[in-house]
Formats: sequence, C-alpha cells, structure tokens
Amino acid sequence: MAKLDLSPVVKRLSVYSKLIYDMFNSLNLTRRQKILLGAGLAYMISPIDLVPGFIPVLGQLDDLIITLTVLVKILKELSSEDRKSYLDKFELTLETIEADLQWAKRAAYDITGRAFNSAGRAFNSGSKMTYKLAAWGASAAAKGAANFVMSRKK
Repeated sequence: MAKLDLSPVVKRLSVYSKLIYDMFNSLNLTRRQKILLGAGLAYMISPIDLVPGFIPVLGQLDDLIITLTVLVKILKELSSEDRKSYLDKFELTLETIEADLQWAKRAAYDITGRAFNSAGRAFNSGSKMTYKLAAWGASAAAKGAANFVMSRKK
C-alpha cells in the first residue's frame, strides 16, 4: 500500500455514526443485536482497546474495524427490506461499508507490517553490533590472557 488515503472513510464516519444511532433506536433490531451494537459502540469510545487510541492511526483503525464489523454483521442479519431502508436513508450500500472495512483491515495490516519490519531491521542491526562487540571483547580478553600467561612464564 503506497499511501493511506483516509479521506473517503473519514467523510463517512459521521454517516456511520448516524446509521448506528438510528439502528440502535429502532424497533427492528432484536435485543441481542442492540447489545452487540452497543458493545461495538462502547469499544469505539472506550479508552481501553486492543490497540490504544494514543497510537497514531492504528489506534483509530482498530476502533473502525470493530465498529464496521459489528455494523456489517447486524445489517446482514436484517431482512432485505429493513437493511435497504436503513442504507437508503443514509445513502449507503452494504458494499460501501464492506469496502471500508476491508480498506481498514488492509491499512492496519500494512502499518503493523511496516512496524514489524522496522523493528526487525533495528534488531538485526543491533544484533550485528552486539556480535561485533562480543567478538572484539573476546579477542581483547584472549590477547590479555595470552599476555598474562606469557608474562608468568618469564
């Protein structure tokens, strides 16, 4: 992924919030669906997350992934008429929501992949330096030991 373009998804966040609010206040959802929707919303606004919100981008992406996953799950459980009614009201399609969810997952995967690659390179560089220092130290110790032994023989 060359560049993360957040703008299309960010523009739809307020629409998603309105859709979730409308669904939550609806009589069409079962108690279980409302609990699931509420849990998704609670996760989104909670400071306690799998990836804390203070981690730039990734902290917000995990909230988006959870929220959109819950939203898609509930929309798929609804009758086609109810689903169409909600989506038409907010000028959305299930495909758009699923595409945003897939985009968020790909972005999170890309960001974590880059972070692990950078950490791996740093670790590799650090381990090479440690090896060189250990080799230098062992060499110096061996020379010192040899000098000590040679001085004792005299």
